[in-house]
Parts: sequence; C-alpha cells; structure tokens
Amino acid sequence: MYCHIPKLTREEYCGTLKSQVVSCCAALLINVFQVRAQIEKEGKINFAHEYTQIFNAFRKAYMREEEHREEIKALKAQVESSIFNMASAEKLAAVDKEEIYKLRHEINEAWKMVDSSRAREENSQQEIESLGQQITRLKKELELRDRLALGTREE
Repeated sequence: MYCHIPKLTREEYCGTLKSQVVSCCAALLINVFQVRAQIEKEGKINFAHEYTQIFNAFRKAYMREEEHREEIKALKAQVESSIFNMASAEKLAAVDKEEIYKLRHEINEAWKMVDSSRAREENSQQEIESLGQQITRLKKELELRDRLALGTREE
C-alpha cells in the first residue's frame, strides 16, 4: 500500500504518518480477518492458525515499537533538559571562575597593602625608637650642660 506524503513540518509529518499508520493497521486488521476467514473456508486450519500467530507477533512488535517511540521521545526530552542544565552550569561556572579571579586579585592587593603597612609600621617603630634614643641622649646632654652650668656658677 503506497501512501503519498506532501511536504510538511516534522510535527505535521509525524502526526500524518501516525494517522496513516493507524489507518493502515486498521485496514490490515480487517484484511487479516478476511484472509483468515477465506483460509478457514478453504479448509487450511493449520495455515490459518500460523497466519494468526504471525499477525499477532506483528501486532505485538508494532505495539512495542510505539512504546519505544514514546520512550525515545521522553529520553530526548531528558537529554535536551540535561543539555540545558549543563549549559546553565557551565555559564555559572564561568561566572564563578571570573568572580574567583577578581576575589583573588583583591586578596593579593589586600596582602600587598598589609605588607606595605607593616613595612611602614616597622619604619615608624624604628623612627620612634630612634627619636626615643635621641630624646634620651638630648636629656643626658641637657643634664650634663645643666651640671656644667651649675659647676661654673658655683666657682
């Protein structure tokens, strides 16, 4: 049985094909019963029984094929969903990677600031110690001058 299928979209084609397959199967089922009745009329019961078994096997295969098509459709949807999820995860990973890079840069800059502030603090501490020593030395010099000045006044 030849069926002409015009140019259609994929969905239209699948719908048309399904309806044609269903109508072909219905016609085939009617034809099977007619053939079986004719075979039985001719007295070939064994052949009619085998013919029925073959048809039943064909029908089961067709039903399994339909089930598999539905499973394939569900699996394709699952794959598409997984691809979408994976693409979203990749985008998030890229954003996170960029954020991590920025944060590392900020941390490195903060450590540089800490190191430079420590260096400034050490320099300031050394300068404070130096000034403290200078003050102590100047106090001693003042005391020495005061003693010398007192000593010259007493003479």
